[in-house]
Amino acid sequence: MTRFHGRGMFLASVLAVMGALELVNPAHAQLLQGSLTGNVTDANQAAIVAARVVATDQQTNFTRDTLTSSAGVYNLPTLPPGTYTVTVSAPSFQVTTVTGVSVSPEQVTRRDVTLTIGQLNQKVTVSGEAITLQTDRADVRDELNIRALQNVPVPIGRNYQMLFITLPGVSPPQNSNSFTANSNRGLTFSVNGGAQGTNSIRVDGTGTFNMTALAVAQFIPALEAIESVSVSGNSFDAEQSAGGGAVNITVKSGTNTIHGSLFEDHTNQHLKAYAWAADRTQPSPKYINNQYGGTIGGPIKRDKLFYFLSFEGTGLSQTAPFLAQVPTQAMRTGDLRGSPNPIYDPLTGNANGAGRLPFVGNIIPADRIDSGVKALLARPEWSLPNQAGTGAVGLANNLLTNGNTYLRRAQTDGKVSWNPTQKLSMFARLGWGNNYWTTPEQFGDLGGPNMSYTNTAGGLGATNVFNGTMSGTYIISPNVIFDAHFGYDVNIAYSKQPAQNQNLGWTLMQIPGLNTSGQPPYKALQQGGLPTITIDGFAVLGSVSRFQPQDYFDPQMNIDANLSWVKGAHNLRFGFDSDFQSSNESQYQTPSGAFISSAGGFHFVQGTTQLAGGPAANDYNAFASFLLGFSQDSGKIYQFPDYYYTRTRYYALYARDQWQVTPRLTVNVGVRADFHPYPGRKGNGMEYYDNATNNMVICGVGATPFDCGISKYKLGIVPRLGVSYRLGNSTVIRAGLGVSTDPINLFALANRRLNYPYILGQILLPPNSLSYATTLRQGIPVPPTPDLSTGKVPVPGTAGLFDFDPATYKRGYIETYNLTIEQRIKDGWTASVAYAGSRQIDPMTSLEENWSPIGTGTGGQLLNTPGLNGQAANDGRIASTPLLGIMGTTRYDSLQGRTQARFSGVTLSVGYTFSKNLGFQIPSAVQGGAAMPWLYRFKNYGPLPFDIAKNFQMTAVVELPFGKGKHWVSNGKAAGILGGWQLSGLFSDFGGRPFSAVASAASLNAVNSFQFADCLSTPRQTGDILHWYDPSAFAVPKAGRFGSCGQNSLRGPGLINADAGVEKRFIFREKWTFSFRAEMFNLGNTPHHASPGFSSSTGTTAANSVSNGAFMQAINIANTGRDGIDERTIRFSLKVSF
Repeated sequence: MTRFHGRGMFLASVLAVMGALELVNPAHAQLLQGSLTGNVTDANQAAIVAARVVATDQQTNFTRDTLTSSAGVYNLPTLPPGTYTVTVSAPSFQVTTVTGVSVSPEQVTRRDVTLTIGQLNQKVTVSGEAITLQTDRADVRDELNIRALQNVPVPIGRNYQMLFITLPGVSPPQNSNSFTANSNRGLTFSVNGGAQGTNSIRVDGTGTFNMTALAVAQFIPALEAIESVSVSGNSFDAEQSAGGGAVNITVKSGTNTIHGSLFEDHTNQHLKAYAWAADRTQPSPKYINNQYGGTIGGPIKRDKLFYFLSFEGTGLSQTAPFLAQVPTQAMRTGDLRGSPNPIYDPLTGNANGAGRLPFVGNIIPADRIDSGVKALLARPEWSLPNQAGTGAVGLANNLLTNGNTYLRRAQTDGKVSWNPTQKLSMFARLGWGNNYWTTPEQFGDLGGPNMSYTNTAGGLGATNVFNGTMSGTYIISPNVIFDAHFGYDVNIAYSKQPAQNQNLGWTLMQIPGLNTSGQPPYKALQQGGLPTITIDGFAVLGSVSRFQPQDYFDPQMNIDANLSWVKGAHNLRFGFDSDFQSSNESQYQTPSGAFISSAGGFHFVQGTTQLAGGPAANDYNAFASFLLGFSQDSGKIYQFPDYYYTRTRYYALYARDQWQVTPRLTVNVGVRADFHPYPGRKGNGMEYYDNATNNMVICGVGATPFDCGISKYKLGIVPRLGVSYRLGNSTVIRAGLGVSTDPINLFALANRRLNYPYILGQILLPPNSLSYATTLRQGIPVPPTPDLSTGKVPVPGTAGLFDFDPATYKRGYIETYNLTIEQRIKDGWTASVAYAGSRQIDPMTSLEENWSPIGTGTGGQLLNTPGLNGQAANDGRIASTPLLGIMGTTRYDSLQGRTQARFSGVTLSVGYTFSKNLGFQIPSAVQGGAAMPWLYRFKNYGPLPFDIAKNFQMTAVVELPFGKGKHWVSNGKAAGILGGWQLSGLFSDFGGRPFSAVASAASLNAVNSFQFADCLSTPRQTGDILHWYDPSAFAVPKAGRFGSCGQNSLRGPGLINADAGVEKRFIFREKWTFSFRAEMFNLGNTPHHASPGFSSSTGTTAANSVSNGAFMQAINIANTGRDGIDERTIRFSLKVSF
């Protein structure tokens, strides 16, 4: 009766969960359990048949048992993670007990047992190894266990992902996105060459894909709540579908003993060195960071029902110094005599910039300065320079200001585990992250750069992220086990900017087309503030974070079910995965037009006041264009519905056989079928552009199928193969080969959620790179609201949009392979060396359709040329039109080595990766990678941005050999003083990231292509951050061709860093431990500089552009995943545990 009740209750739960599919339509699989296997033999290595093997969790008394096969093999699949005692018995043999056998999720633990002849009442007890070899799976896998998470110095923020830097094959993690889109501060990283967006991150089986911050996890459990983190990055088992890295986090569970902790971590400005750019004549800027909380876990009913609770609070108040470039007082009056070259009048000469006349004395008359510009210049928020400028014309970094960011975060995690019968085990977990933040903008109500090292949004915002799992495992028979889980994750968030309630584009600058007074209040509020005003070389005015305001409700869920069947030497497993993702958002954002926002946008460039074929332009030319009000790129983002919606689905089936061919050889063979239906909207499908009729076609409306008629890809069937061979008990040779369908789904399509006709990024472009699109007095035309009812929506020629071709759309795939040798050197020491490689075939990317050949400007754009590509003769299409397509092959090859040791209170890990990662660069004005004419596409190929050629990492935790239970001074008062001390450290040394030398695109006059600089000779790295490469080796290319420098052919500064910690522990009454820890990050206080390039903090254009006055200045601080904290920082921690 009990058995039936347990089974019925579990099946009812599964059915209820599946019914939830109808409630939400919104992540690839994580195996929540591990496996235990081995050979049972006698002293002569003969197999012992039908030996009884019993595994008992040492903390919960959960028990599983089985019998060995005819080959003496035992298998205990789908075993809950934990530390087990394994007892083996057989007639005529002594009972052997092995303690301390660790079972981890998604890992096969091997423990071979040799029985000794004797009586059953005779017992032999041995201990498990401190470090085990990976003997039965061929994937490239690493694990961060609780010892590493709790003892290695984890930088400010206590994010487990910060320790990924220690894992071979993983690129150094970096921060990304705003506090709204990435409220839990997930990090971006590449695993074994995979694209950052292909990583699959799950918490107890629940996916946490972030639909707005595409390459980061949406939910991050508190560090104190995590039991272990595993990262698999190559030759995956068939259970896993990831093409990048499969990251699986296991949250702690309760046990039969009550355990708990209270902790607080603190640092402030007095425990920090000055930031590199700070004014050292002033007191240190305010910085207060407190993290505090506690955990408790134990039994509700001994051996049956357990609980675990965790809370972590974070309070951050940070004043940050920021450098920016602003115009001088003289420049604001029209006095541009500081320019070494003439400023030319765009109203003279020809439209192509030839024959222009210079302004007399480089002074723009007062009556030529735009009236709206005058009103803006009269506002005091746009600060004047307060320090000497640098760079070619002496303007760079001439303003230093401070701003204070405030953040409050509360992270709660809870888990209940239940083992109602020996056949049924279940758990339920829920995590909740609540966040609130404020970040000022540099020019107050006039916007400008966000005054935060890492928050890319300004103003204020709040988020709530929930992530939960329900899981159950049922033992149908000793050899047949069923498990399933349901996961749900949701992000609820909003943000708004300063002065959003003021329509400054109209009330202050009187720009036509920006008057929103007649719109509903909600709509008008979303379009408030100052338009984005980008003046090349200068700090941006208005919204730097052009994606605000934000309003998200983004749920996702997954249902996975698996069946394990042990048949002799075969451990068979079959399963089903399903993911559902949904975005429900209001966000005025479009990738079409880097210089526009919901309040409008105007881009002022050098070429507008330059002479064709004349002297080189500089930042004074760009400011002159602004004073005149002549904007080269202009536009505005319009959102027509209140909210827009995107829906994606994913289904998969797999089968896998883990076959122990011989006592030394294990073969894993599997197959996986992945089905990625094309995404849809709420009530209809997605949309695509029909250039023959100049219409957006709404799929699922009228005669157009819901999936848009995709014919080339619907199902991907891929193989997996792994071989593990054990040479004795100390050496394992592994080889793996796997193929994955490209897991990018909403990632590749995420920007397509921001598509016309739901959102319009209206772009006005000039006829050539030396002209202008509009003036501030002409303003921006207001477009009509589109009508979707017929399924065919005419497209304005100025509307940026995304396109895909249903007839040619297909999904690529990823090949991964490795060869690994792992050796146990001696007790406590292991070493491994591996080749790991991958090829991403036909990766998804955005290919610009509406480019123009060199020298043809807007008139030569492919969709603005009558009859070309089949489009209508009256199209007049000049806006960006990215096509969802595929491009080439991404290649990754690496040599990875690792040594681990655990002995006498010492834990040591040393890792090294030597690698190369090549592919086609995503188009970017900063990185290059946008030679759009097909004849020049080879210019886009080179090292990828996260390619780190050499990466050395070392961690160490050392318990000093003094005090009770240690070698020296083990008793007395001296033992109390000298005992309980622990030292820890993390050392990193890795090479610089690649970057390109670029130039102004004015010399190309090719729409949607960006320009490379000319390399006159082999660039020489100087080591001077003001001239990272010798500038004399570069030049602006002559008109009519691409520059000669290669894609990502240069390397930025590398990084050497050391973090260290010291801890003293006091033990009271054997059960209570009080510890005090002091940690120092960036021990040497060495500034770590970034490659010359665009600064998201200052909003200035790229210092890797030869056209920029700050060319080759590597003065920005590198993104090291530490939320902008690079200077030496000390953190004090107190912790009480029991």
